[in-house]
Amino acid sequence: MVTKLDKKAGPELRVTKHPETQEGEIYYGYGDDDTFGLSPFTSKRKGDIPLDQGKLVLAPDVHPIFIQRKELEKANYTIVEE
Repeated sequence: MVTKLDKKAGPELRVTKHPETQEGEIYYGYGDDDTFGLSPFTSKRKGDIPLDQGKLVLAPDVHPIFIQRKELEKANYTIVEE
C-alpha cells in the first residue's frame, strides 16, 4: 500500500516492521545519539533494539528511531507499506 499526499511527494519511505513500533509510529531507521539529535522530527523516539533488514545491528550506542506517521505525512513523505 502506498500513501501519497499530493503530486509533489517528498522522499519515499519503505516501512519495515520492528518489534518496538508503537501505535501511530513508523520505524524510520537506526543511528547513534548524534544522528538522533540531528533529526528534525519533533516526534522522534529512540528504541532499544537496532535492527537492519530484520537482523540485529551489533554496534555500540546505536538505537532504532521511530517517528509519528502524522509528522512524516505532514512532511510530505511517500510512505510505502510492504
